[in-house]
Amino acid sequence: MFVRDGAGMRPTAKAQKLAEDVQDGLRLLSNSLGEGHAFNPLNSRQTFVFAATDFTTFALRPKLVASIQTAAPRIRIKVEYARRRDSMKALLSKPVHFGLGIADAHLDGHPGLNSVTFADDDYVVLAREGQLRITGKLTLARYTGERHVAVLPWDTEMDVINATLLRLKFSCDVAMELPSMLATPSIVAVSDLLATLPRCIAVCAAANVPVTILQAPFEPIHIVRVFFHERHASGAAYRWMLQQITEVLAVSQLRSDGESR
Repeated sequence: MFVRDGAGMRPTAKAQKLAEDVQDGLRLLSNSLGEGHAFNPLNSRQTFVFAATDFTTFALRPKLVASIQTAAPRIRIKVEYARRRDSMKALLSKPVHFGLGIADAHLDGHPGLNSVTFADDDYVVLAREGQLRITGKLTLARYTGERHVAVLPWDTEMDVINATLLRLKFSCDVAMELPSMLATPSIVAVSDLLATLPRCIAVCAAANVPVTILQAPFEPIHIVRVFFHERHASGAAYRWMLQQITEVLAVSQLRSDGESR
């Protein structure tokens, strides 16, 4: 576990990883033991564990973290990367408080599992700035005639985009499949590939790389839901965080309604 380093000793990489895992376990144990006690967000060091991907964490971070940094300056949010089935298993059997996922009928119907819609957005298409083949409105024929970068963070058989195209009796020619959205805008910026992403992500991408945002020729909605299990319901800290999530959702909805008028 330790190796000699000059006149002293230093922990190996394995020992450092073990120490991190033990610290996380102690935090989670402390959280579980304190769930029935009073919760004061101003001085609490509670750890809240979310199972998510970078896709869904993007919806969480700006809204939720900004709203709680003053009310609960010392709490810790830990995001564990998880694929769709892993997120479900974590909610049902592990000390994970919330799971962030795309709305999916397959996630409903589990005993004790509940959810709230946290964010929704429309999909848009990213194309390289100056791409000559795409001018004016992007039609469904042109969209399906191009090659694409597909972002598939979950291990499901069909994502929202492909399911929508299938209903329209079209298919998409995927040149590259990625588990994460992070590299997608940069790949689009140096190729003729298209990528279909939620608008909020595409807008951020367009501010940093030379890409153009086009309206998608179909209307699937990107809906992020927060899933949670009733086994945590008795915890004061858990109820507090769920309240923050619902309040952030309410504020976001009011802003959206105001902008649409």
